[in-house]
Amino acid sequence: MKIDRALRYGGYSTLVIAAVLAIVAGVNLLVDRLPWRADMTLERFYSLSDQTAKVLDTVRAPIDVLALWEAGKEDEKVAELLRRYQVRSSSLRVRTVDPYRSPVELKRYEVDGAPPAVGSVVVDAGGRCKGLRG
Repeated sequence: MKIDRALRYGGYSTLVIAAVLAIVAGVNLLVDRLPWRADMTLERFYSLSDQTAKVLDTVRAPIDVLALWEAGKEDEKVAELLRRYQVRSSSLRVRTVDPYRSPVELKRYEVDGAPPAVGSVVVDAGGRCKGLRG
């Protein structure tokens, strides 16, 4: 009889733990799908400044932003910042390009015959381009 009671309470405990874990996993998946992110860094690195937000809000013409990274060697901080820019402005199109796999695509951004460096970010606003070193 005592074994049945211990088995029953153990079963209830297992069921409650499984239910709590399922709820926590469900909430985590739901929150992960939301478009907002909280910037918990001390430097507020992942937050857009008011000035940046104003500039992005005024952009109307399409702007291509190419992040030149070798596959698997992306700069996560820069990638997250570019994602935030793209979420803020629908005129911004951000793409990652592997310079070693797509050298022909970078021909139009050459300066003095040299392609942009790996780790750079190229901003192309209707043919006017600017490369930023990473």
